Amino acid sequence: MVQTQQQRKEETRARLLSAAADLFAEQGIDAVSVDAVAEAAGRTSGSVYAHFGSKQGLLMALLDSWKASVLTVLFAEVAV
Repeated sequence: MVQTQQQRKEETRARLLSAAADLFAEQGIDAVSVDAVAEAAGRTSGSVYAHFGSKQGLLMALLDSWKASVLTVLFAEVAV
């Protein structure tokens, strides 16, 4: 199946976030470079900058995605 450009962007973003989460947890945020995240995700460092602007932007996006996940779970629990 052929992916659209939007689907490829979403997949790249998800892969970068997943790689960052794993590496940050294993090595600590300061010890992980943009290049290491990109390599672990099978992408280039340019893709990190294109999606997040910087390592700090990547970290903020990761924290935002975790926050959204936690809020979803909490709201589901409250609704029951």
